[in-house]
Amino acid sequence: MNHVTRRSGLYALLVGLFVACGFAGATDTDWPQWGGPNRNFTVDTSGLADQWPPGGPRKLWHRTLGDGYSSIVAHGDMLYTMCRKGPDYTQEYTVCLDAKTGKTIWEQGHPAPPGSAPDYSSWGGGGPNSTPLIVGERLFTLGSRTMMHCRSRTTGDVLWKHDLEAEYRGTSSGNSEGYSPSPIAYKNLVIVLIGHLKHNQERKGQSLVAFDQESGRVVWKSQDFVAGASSPILINFAGKEQIVLLVADQLLGINPADGRLLWRYDYPMRYRTMIVTPVWNGDDLIFCRAGAQAAEGTSTVRLTERDGRIIPEELWTSTKLSIFVPTPVHIGDHLYGAVEQGLVAIDFKTGERKWVQRRFPNAACIHADGKLIILDENGKLTLTTATPEELTVLAQDTVTERYSYSVPTLVGTTLYVRDRRHIMALDLGKPGGSMRD
Repeated sequence: MNHVTRRSGLYALLVGLFVACGFAGATDTDWPQWGGPNRNFTVDTSGLADQWPPGGPRKLWHRTLGDGYSSIVAHGDMLYTMCRKGPDYTQEYTVCLDAKTGKTIWEQGHPAPPGSAPDYSSWGGGGPNSTPLIVGERLFTLGSRTMMHCRSRTTGDVLWKHDLEAEYRGTSSGNSEGYSPSPIAYKNLVIVLIGHLKHNQERKGQSLVAFDQESGRVVWKSQDFVAGASSPILINFAGKEQIVLLVADQLLGINPADGRLLWRYDYPMRYRTMIVTPVWNGDDLIFCRAGAQAAEGTSTVRLTERDGRIIPEELWTSTKLSIFVPTPVHIGDHLYGAVEQGLVAIDFKTGERKWVQRRFPNAACIHADGKLIILDENGKLTLTTATPEELTVLAQDTVTERYSYSVPTLVGTTLYVRDRRHIMALDLGKPGGSMRD
């Protein structure tokens, strides 16, 4: 695989690794979904240390897990993620771990044969990449071949399931890295991006599907698009709740109750790398386009209401910025996120680049307790403070192996991290503090 192909494959993979609306049932000590309690990679916590001891933050536990980049969700003293393992790598597992010890509480597997012969010995593998979703006592997962399960959170028993590829001709067919978007909850629904491939366009009007959380029956299905790896968010604008999703050549606003299109912004070209989760500023702006190539650029769309209709208009675009993975963090009036070889600060309203730090390749960020926690692809974990003027490094240590493409999970002051094959818990709290509050 040449360099260009390799990087393109990486970009298409990463969003499943890596809303300003609250998540029903979540608490400040839970991380129930992709992006954390509010789906924006920001967590309300306190007690993080300003420095780490020599040798880095204290490691509470570490273990081998299995292949994949599905990130970790947490509820109480239980952690959940997905992995692939076994002698032939054709089985995927949903795994529940004890948050205090890392020991397996339960694991449940299902067949997941590769789509186009991925090299499981290389950096990419074949997934799973989608992040599980916790709603109450239910756990929703999507495997690399779009096998969807609703399980009991406590036992792992299957409550219902759908083979989205077989039933809807979903996106994952022919994609060696596998399916990446993460599901989202809305009231009694779980909403899933399915998309379609160009040669499956006869199956139109079902690229986005909402299932009843309890029974698994289809409540609605709608839209027609080619999906990428970007996950949807839930926002409220002009008194209307809406799902916002970034797909191949469109940014869409969808009524989550019935799947009806509320607005659509068409891009002038089809993008190959629909990866970054849209970022909502809580008011009227959506950071939405982030291509791996300079020509694709980066942009923000402004929503306005006119005569009862929502109108999306491009506020700014820049081909000098290529934030493609993972999703940037919104702090104040600025965005902080990864370019290919570093980290950048951007004015949300103007697109002006404030600074670039070229020491953090493909870095994922979490905002908590006034700090920005950064994990780059080489496993280097960095504790910083970030302002539009500068990035100040407080502490730094290499904690995992290379190919750390999963966004870490912070619960209280405990950080849960996985690289491609391992998972661990790190204590980021002040000496003498409680790790999970």
